[in-house]
Amino acid sequence: MPRPEEQDKQLIMDIHAFGGSMRVAVDAPLNSFKRLEDLGWAEGRATKKAVLYTLTRAGIRAAKQLRQMRRPA
Repeated sequence: MPRPEEQDKQLIMDIHAFGGSMRVAVDAPLNSFKRLEDLGWAEGRATKKAVLYTLTRAGIRAAKQLRQMRRPA
């Protein structure tokens, strides 16, 4: 299984902040979102104009853990 990069961690926290899903235009670069799918943190569903990425349970847990780690004590 691939290891998350720093930008993946930031992206998953951003998606979590937007309610757990994010719509991305089909013509936008999707590399970061594809990595989240590879990690098992998100699922993508394509429509005609966009791809809707929704966090999986593993993605939600990862986002919560990352948020707790980044909070100052």
